[in-house]
Amino acid sequence: MNRFFYVLLASIACLANACRAQLVIYSYTGATANQDSSISAWFEFDTSAMSDRGVRFTEILDYGFLVTGIETNQNGQYDLLLGGGIGFANTVPGLSNLPVVQSLV
Repeated sequence: MNRFFYVLLASIACLANACRAQLVIYSYTGATANQDSSISAWFEFDTSAMSDRGVRFTEILDYGFLVTGIETNQNGQYDLLLGGGIGFANTVPGLSNLPVVQSLV
């Protein structure tokens, strides 16, 4: 799942000597690894959360996670993250810095 994220919004605004963090939204739509379900997900966080090249689940401000497939008991909108996070190659959001790992539960 983490290889196919697309950047919808990524920007940083710096004013004089102070930088103000901006919101970033990464989204994904595709199939699960075994191809039996589809996932549509998006995650919103603050650019300051990437200061350590990762975004913990507590730093995710808002998200959506929809699963559809042949396993009807797993279909639906999931609205609870229990742990984990999203890892990035560097600390700057953008098209060249898509997530390299995710461990959201």
